[in-house]
Parts: sequence; structure tokens; C-alpha cells
Amino acid sequence: MTTTSSIGGFYLGGIFSGSDDVLGHLVGNGANSYAQLRVDNTKTIPANIPQLFETRENAGATASGIFQNGIQVDNATSGSGYLAVSNEEYAIGRFETPNDFSFTNFFDGKLAEIISFSSRPTDAEKNRIQSYLAIKYGITIDQTSPQDYVNSAGTTVWNATTNSGYANDIAGIGRDDDSCLSQKQSKSSNSGSIVTIGNEGIFSSNVTNPNSFDSDNTFLIWGNDGDNPAQANANTVDVPGTVTERMETIWRVDKTGTIENNSISFDLSGLGYSSSATDFQLIISGSPTMASGSTITGGTFNGNVLTFNNIEFSDGDYFTLGTARETCGPGGVTTDLALWLKANEGTNTTTDDSNISSWADQSVNNRNGTELDLGGVNPVEPTYQTSEINFNPAIQFSDPNSTNASYIETTNGNNVSGDFTIITVFESGQLGGDTGDFENAPVLLGAGTSGTDLDYGLGIAEGRIHLNAANNDDLTVRSTAGTTYIDFEPYIATATRVRSTGALALYINSASNATGTGSTSTFSNPSGFGIGNNPSPTVGSQFAGRIAESIVFSDDLTTAERQRVESYLALKYGITRGGSSAYLASDGGTIWSYTSDASYNSDIAGIGRDDNSCLSQLKSKSENNDAIVTMEVASFNTDDSFLIWANDNAPMEDPDNREYNSSQVNSRLNREWHVQETGTIGSVTLTFDVSDISGPSGAGSNNLNLLRLMVDGDGDFSSGVTLYSPSSINSSEKTVSFTVNFSTGQYFTLGSEEIGALPIELLAFNAAFNSELNSVMIQWKTINEESNTMFEVQRSNDGQAFSTLHVMPGKELPSEVAYRHIDDNPEEGRSYYRLKTTDRSNNDSFSRIVAVDVASGNHENGAIYPNPVRRGSKAQIRLVSHEFNDQIRIEVISPDGVVLYTEDKRLNQMNANLEIPTDKLRTGINLVRVKCSQVTKTYRLLIRD
Repeated sequence: MTTTSSIGGFYLGGIFSGSDDVLGHLVGNGANSYAQLRVDNTKTIPANIPQLFETRENAGATASGIFQNGIQVDNATSGSGYLAVSNEEYAIGRFETPNDFSFTNFFDGKLAEIISFSSRPTDAEKNRIQSYLAIKYGITIDQTSPQDYVNSAGTTVWNATTNSGYANDIAGIGRDDDSCLSQKQSKSSNSGSIVTIGNEGIFSSNVTNPNSFDSDNTFLIWGNDGDNPAQANANTVDVPGTVTERMETIWRVDKTGTIENNSISFDLSGLGYSSSATDFQLIISGSPTMASGSTITGGTFNGNVLTFNNIEFSDGDYFTLGTARETCGPGGVTTDLALWLKANEGTNTTTDDSNISSWADQSVNNRNGTELDLGGVNPVEPTYQTSEINFNPAIQFSDPNSTNASYIETTNGNNVSGDFTIITVFESGQLGGDTGDFENAPVLLGAGTSGTDLDYGLGIAEGRIHLNAANNDDLTVRSTAGTTYIDFEPYIATATRVRSTGALALYINSASNATGTGSTSTFSNPSGFGIGNNPSPTVGSQFAGRIAESIVFSDDLTTAERQRVESYLALKYGITRGGSSAYLASDGGTIWSYTSDASYNSDIAGIGRDDNSCLSQLKSKSENNDAIVTMEVASFNTDDSFLIWANDNAPMEDPDNREYNSSQVNSRLNREWHVQETGTIGSVTLTFDVSDISGPSGAGSNNLNLLRLMVDGDGDFSSGVTLYSPSSINSSEKTVSFTVNFSTGQYFTLGSEEIGALPIELLAFNAAFNSELNSVMIQWKTINEESNTMFEVQRSNDGQAFSTLHVMPGKELPSEVAYRHIDDNPEEGRSYYRLKTTDRSNNDSFSRIVAVDVASGNHENGAIYPNPVRRGSKAQIRLVSHEFNDQIRIEVISPDGVVLYTEDKRLNQMNANLEIPTDKLRTGINLVRVKCSQVTKTYRLLIRD
């Protein structure tokens, strides 16, 4: 590429990387007058590492030098000096006059930026230019003689003297409008550099980073002390808090202006550190002494890159990476910890749906798990499932009902042969299993010696949890009859044994469920643990479902120890503990008291940091189906910090609830939440899912911009309420988020400035089916109806498109008025009713939507028989359609949510019996879903072997 120039004095500068090791510069007017300059052959140019090169000259003078990364590197001048030239061409990528110079090759490398001035810049201007280029491209300006980095106004943004001990791998982010610079993320281009910092996140490139800086002349620049960052050189002395080892390298930051919410990553490739995120803490200190620093947890791995988010540095801060910590255990309990497998640590992969081949023990015993199968030709291996239970991963086990089954078995022995505590967090839909033989029933965790009867373990049979502890395959203790745990919800199953008395106990979600007495013998030295099957596996013992965490202690835990362990698991997995015992941190301190406000103990969830538990739960939502609140924080700065919340279990909506200040909001949810804080959490992002909440035009129709978070100190929202406007909304997902810093003991709920939202415009609106009269009664009540002119009763068969059934005028009275209308020709199946009101200004608003099921009364629709049915036999479903030639779809869904069978049919008669083949279905409860033109219904079909 060429272009013309007219130069009386000049500056050439730019960024390139390539494989050449010598650089020259030639200027002149044809072959008659030129000056040439070469980089000293003793000074190498690193291959494929970006370099900043500059040269400056005045007309008539000898060449003034070539500068590489801010330091002069030329060898000599030659020729008669540089003369002014006119209309000469620039050649980009080669020399334009190769016959006059010894360099004849084209440039082999990459050019990022080229700058030319038609006069020689001053030294100060040169410094501004090279600072701009160095920050933009992550190039360290040579600090053999200290050189400041400056902005476009010449103001210092990296003080070379102050930071003289941290002059290695200098890089920075920042905004400088006069330089057209917006460097949103950066990493030093030097070989061996490991730190990247980004403004509000780190993306694939500076261009794809969508964030921006609020102010001009804003910079964050960092460099390090040059120490070796490898684990072999780690520092074990100058460490804070629970950190036992840190990276020797220390970085220092120089900050100009306001830059908040940074992300910082460390590339640990080849440095010898673990890949367990809980081992690492970001350390930030106001001095080079790291022992006085604060620690931040919550780092996450992507491959070998560890990233911390929402980090704010102060000017002059020092930072490094804590790379090991004190030994932790579930709930801080480490004594007698025999096995600790958790899906968020130690798996061979963290890629969704990828196969699990190994699962590392997080206790000190190294009883690592390995994938094994039962010898089938096509084994169905366990898979890693990301963000499966309360934003934590879990391991998915499948039951192919054959020797293709696969499970996890541990190595390195098993010393648990007397007292024990076994705990498993799981979710499943698996029904089946022998209720009298542990080795022929699905196993959550089992222990035994290969080739002998199982010694002990936890499993499932016919949906009930059972415990074996008898040196045989008997089911010693079973969970309470009539209750099953196969609804795909997560559960904490805990079993304890006291050898001396044979006492056995089974707990579900911390609540005592069953007790019994078993053998007082010592178990026959089991060789390992099986997860998802027995150590001596059988087809009948294969578990189908997800396991998130498995814990074994070689002792029966005390009540307080078990309380700490189960509190840790409940917070981590969004499970509400049963009973009334408080949630405890690893130090035994209460972090949720059931008696703080006894009315608020439903859907308990929380975020928190507990170093002795290796817990850093940044985001949480109760796993209960009716939960709509999620809270999230980017990182924790302080150990033993928790924010826990629960609600009063009141109906989500109640048109009669008018506990609010009408000058603030015009409607609110009926349900309220209570928070308890321990330590310091700071601001959190609180998100409501309002997709199922009634609005002016039905479910999910609230104006998200008009929703307001209502925070109160005493639970009475009629006064003393602080309102928060949304910090973000997601219209497609129907979620609204708020940024709030709670104090312990506060209450919150959701309100709206919109009239008719979160419905309260009516005092009441209800609809119900009367089977005797075959009609639907619609009733409503109003108050202060002075401006209302008209009502319309509307009906829909899908909850979206409504038609008007009846119109009546409003009373336009300030008093309370009751109304009713009878739909005497309802449609069979499910219908939706709402009320539309119109005021004097012709503005419309809508009531909440009420669903009503209208039964036929003449036929039983969807009877499946035989039920249970043996696998391979035919099952039949009796279908009743009220439309001739009706189109239907039948789907059969496995216990783990896989669609196993689909068939579309068109009924040629009103009543029909259709066959369902079962040879490809899985044992256990399968869901049969029937979709007709008017309604969709789901039934349970039990498949037995």
C-alpha cells in the first residue's frame, strides 16, 4: 500500500509484530539523497510480540534515532543527511526504493497502527504519543530510565518513579477522548504475562466489550514486581486470613478518575496450581504487605483462567492471588471426614452434558471417584450438568435398565466401618426398585467389598428413601410411608449410625424422618464407595437422577455438627430445611433464626461466604416451585458474611390487600419477605420473576418500568417504606431487578405505580364452576367506583386472546358494590376469565385472570391401564374428545425428563382406546402427556421390569 507525502521534518511511529530481528529506516528523495539507520544487530526484536517503534528527524539533520518501546536502539547514521522531500510515496509493508537500501524483503508480520507527522514532535509530544500506543496495545515502555505514562494533556497516569518497583508487564485500561482512546480491557503483551483486567467484564476482544467509561481521562494502569508467579515459588509467610499460600508476584495499580466494577483474571496455565476455584482468593492491600490485605472469594474458572468480578481498586493498591487456603469441610466439620464429592469441584470437565470420567475427593483422603460401567457395549456415562440446582452443577446418572449402566466408584480404601454419617443431595423422578433388597434398588451412595453383600448405604425404593446398615442387603430403615421423593425437586438425605447400640436415624431436609435399630457389628472393611450404584454393581441398583454432593463421616455427628453441615448444603442448593433449628455458619454462629420473625420461614434461601466450608454462594433462589425472588452479588470481601431471606407463605396475590401508601404505589404483591444479614454483604441485585403475576391485561402484563421494590423496617408497608426503581428489566423473561443494600431484619415486597397492576383495582374478583348447574359463577366487588362507567366480563381458552361474554354499566358510586354474572354455556376444559373496566376518559384496565376447569361429567378422560405395566407390554389410554376427527399428540417422558415416545393421531370417533408401546420406555414413573385441541393433561404411568 502506498500514499504520497510532503515532509520537511517528520515523525514515524507505530505498532507491529513479526519475525524479523533487524529494523531499518530510510528516507530521501530518490537515489540521490537519503539517510539510513538500522537497529543494532545485537538488539533482537522478539518474534510475534507487539513492539512500539518510532523515529524522529528534522530536515537537513542526521537521523535522530529509532526507538523501540521507548528506548533508542539504532546503531549509526550514514549518508549525507535527510533532505526535505515532496510528493514522495509511503510504502506500507516494504521499502519503496529497495535498490538503494540493503533490505529487499517485504515485511513479514502484523501492523496494528501507523502514525506520521510532517514535523518533528517535541519530547513531551513524543511521550504522549507513545503512552497512548503503549496503553492501547499493552506494551511496556522501557523503564531502564523511568518514563511516565501520560494522557493527551500530558498529565501523568502512571508515575514511573512511584511505581519503580512494579515496572514489569505494564498494561492499562482507560478513556482519553482527545486520543480517541477507549481501552476497555487489557493484558500486557509481554510473554509470560498472566493478568487481564476489564471494565465491567472481560470479553473476547476490546471491540466486543459492550461497556464504557463514565468520564474522560479515566485510567487504571498496573505493573508487577517481576517475581516468579509459579506455584513452586509461592509465598507461605506473608498471607492474610485463611490464605495459606499466595503467588509471589505482586501487582500495583495507578488509578486516575473513577473506574469501578472491574473484572480481573489470572491465566494459570503451566504454573502448577490446582483447578479448584475454592482454593483461590484475590488479595488486595493498601501496602506491599499482603498479610494486612483483604480477601475476595467467588472466582470462577474457564479452562485455566480464573476470574473475579465486581472488583474496585483504590489508587496505589497492591494485589496478588491467594492460591491455597486452610483445610475446609462441609459446615466447617473436618474431623472424621471420610469422603467429600461435590459437583462444583473436582470433576474432569465443567462442560454441560459432557461425560464424567473422574470426580476428585475434596477431603484429605484422596478417595477419588472414577467412572465404571457394568460391562455393556454402549455404556451411558454420567454427565456434568451446569447450573442445575440453585445455580450449582450436578452429576446426571441414567438408568438404561441394562449392563450399559454407568456409575462412580472411589479408590484409595474406606475406613468407615463403625459409626457413620452419610449425606447426599439429589433429585430424581425414579420410581421402582426392590423394597426388600438393597442390591436390587437404586443407590445414592453405597459401600461394600467387591463380590460380597453391601455393608451400608442410602438408596431409593418405590420413591422412598431407605438406609441399609447391616452387613447384608436388607433395607434396615425406610422413610415415612406415604411420602415419596421423586418429584425432580432437590433433597438432602442424611443417615446416621451408632455402632454400639445399632441406632439408625434418617433425616430428610434436616427433619427427622425415620429411626430404627440395626446391627452392632463392625462392617467387614468395605473397599470403596459407589455413587449411583453399589461398589459391586447390579442392573437393579442403577440410580437415575442427579447427585450434587455426597459426604461421608466416620462418626455419627453431633446435633450441632449435623446442623452446620446441613445449613451449608441448604444455603448452597436453595433447600428449605425442615424443623425449627437455626441455620448455622461453620463457626456455630446463627445466620438464620426461625424465631426472628416466626411468620417468615418459607422458601428460605441465601447468599454467603464461609471460608471454613469452602462456600461462596454468589447467587441464590429457593428451589421451591413458588419462589420468584433471586439475589446475587458479584463477590464477597469478608468471610462469615450471609444474607438470607424467606417469605410469609401468604398467597402471592390478594385483591383485598391495601397495605400500602397510595402516594407511593397503586398496587402490590400480597406476599412479603424478611431478610437476616450476618457480616457485610453490601449491595445485591434482587430480581423478581413476574411472568405469572397478574397485571392489567393478564398474567405477565405488568409494566416492568413502573414496578417498585418496597423495603420496610417493621413489616407494615402502609408507612415508612423506602421505594427502589428498577436497575434493569428483561421484557422477554418478564423479570425486573433492583440494586439494594439490605440491613438485617428488613422486609420487602413488590409494588407498582401502575393502576390495575399486581391487581388491586377491584376489592375482589373470582370465578368458579358449579357442576350441578353446569355453569361458571363470576363475582366481583369494587370500592370508590366514581369514575368507572362500564364492565366487560371476558373469557379465553388460552389466557391470551379474550372475547367479551357480557357488558354491564358501572354504578359510579364511592361505596363498596358487589356484582355477579353467570356463564351458563361454559366451554369444557380449562377457561380463563377476567374483568375489563372502562372509566369516563375511556381508559381501560383489567382484573387478574382466573382459571376455571369445566368438567365434562360424562366420561373419564385419560384412564391408563394396566398401570403399573411390565416393560415390553402394551399400555392403553382411553381418550375422550368432544370434537369429531380431533387431532391429538401423545408424549411419554422419562423419569429424568427425556421424551421417549411421541405420536400424533387423529381420532375418528369420540371415544377411543389407543395403545402405548413400552419396550423403549424406562422403568419407574413415566409421564404421559396428552394434548388435545382444547386441553393438555398429564398422567403418571409406572413401568416395571
